[in-house]
Amino acid sequence: MRQPLQRDRIRGAPVRGLAGEEIAPAFPCTSLAHDAATFYRLGGLQAATAMAPERSGGTHAAHMVEVFCARAATLLKGLERQASENRRLPPAVRPGNVSPPACSTGVTPLLELSMPIVHSARKASAAVLFAAAAVALVACSPKEAKPGAAAPPAAAPAPSPVLGPGEAMLPVRGGRIWYRLSGTGKGTPMVLLHGGPGAGSFYLKPFEAIGDDRPIIRYDQLGAGKSDRLTDTTLMVIPRFVEELDSLRRTLKIEKWILNGQSWGTVLALEYYKAHPEHVSAIVFGGSVFDWRAYARETTAWTKQLSDSSQRAIAQWKKDGNADAPGFKAASDEFYAKFVWRRPVKADLDSTDATFGTPQYVYMQGAYEYVVTGTMKDYDQTAVLPTIKVPVLSVTGEFDEVGPKTVEKHARMIPGAKFILYKDAAHVTSWDAMEANVRDVREFARAVDKR
Repeated sequence: MRQPLQRDRIRGAPVRGLAGEEIAPAFPCTSLAHDAATFYRLGGLQAATAMAPERSGGTHAAHMVEVFCARAATLLKGLERQASENRRLPPAVRPGNVSPPACSTGVTPLLELSMPIVHSARKASAAVLFAAAAVALVACSPKEAKPGAAAPPAAAPAPSPVLGPGEAMLPVRGGRIWYRLSGTGKGTPMVLLHGGPGAGSFYLKPFEAIGDDRPIIRYDQLGAGKSDRLTDTTLMVIPRFVEELDSLRRTLKIEKWILNGQSWGTVLALEYYKAHPEHVSAIVFGGSVFDWRAYARETTAWTKQLSDSSQRAIAQWKKDGNADAPGFKAASDEFYAKFVWRRPVKADLDSTDATFGTPQYVYMQGAYEYVVTGTMKDYDQTAVLPTIKVPVLSVTGEFDEVGPKTVEKHARMIPGAKFILYKDAAHVTSWDAMEANVRDVREFARAVDKR
């Protein structure tokens, strides 16, 4: 599940969820440099460019300026690191030619700056990174470098989000993950596995209503939502996500739980079951993607149902990678509004957008939902489905981007699995068919408890 990338930016005001809780701003201070270095090293699938806060007042805006400037300074270090790997960089940003910028929170132009992310898989290059560095230097009012001057301190780690009742941060390999334990019921605990990879768990909040039956654990995978950012591609692998999930189980001292996975979360649920079947009581698969080549074919088919202008815009983007071309944003918005979510909860959509884990999404999935080019593109575990020995509920929407017929086909491969199709719903059934989806998951879990 992914919001169009050109909407990604640091916001000048807090983003709040339905309960009014404040969430961390998008892309904490160390993200930009690592994103830039990572994508450049990977051949430029996506070049990260400088992004700045929208206009706002008060100390929050000032803090955002400092965050942006810290990221700019880290970006320059990343550029120097790339030069050491014999990459060709513009002379202005070769090692020794620039110093990290010294920032002033009173710089008005920075508050008005807004630059799109570059989406070209073929054209992203050091020149783009140079542009990002140049913007950072101008916006942050660089001071003239003095020989022998001490280097400024490294950017501080991103602050922890404000924690509410039942919330905590858990150290895992690569950082800390946020989780929330809620519910007063005594049934088998249920853990919610969000999609993306990188989407965060905001859109799974409706399932917390089942808490009167059982404990509900909602968490953000590393790099997503309220968890620490993830930019190290060596950690963007399935075994680490499985390890992370089991760390959460051990911390909460849960012997067995029900896995409720959505989208990419269905992959995580299946892989967790393969690794730890003794700790799984049952599985809910929502919009399952067990064959990513089939998923790519389905999104291509859905794209052909868009308006003619949107089809042309997406086809052109696939040729030249120009996300700023007229009509491309409207085309992406049309795809998402028809096949990803039809009735989103706006506050939670905004929160998802603001805290999205773009690096792992691009690295593992691709630039958009309809572009499957990442490391998951050849993933196929359909052969494992007949070996599942726990109760399974598989749900999908009539207009699910992953293809309702494909989801049903895979559900029929699982012994005894129950399949449900929601009419007039897209991929995110927890929004598009909220009442029915929550009710069906509740009833399924109650039946599991009675076994």
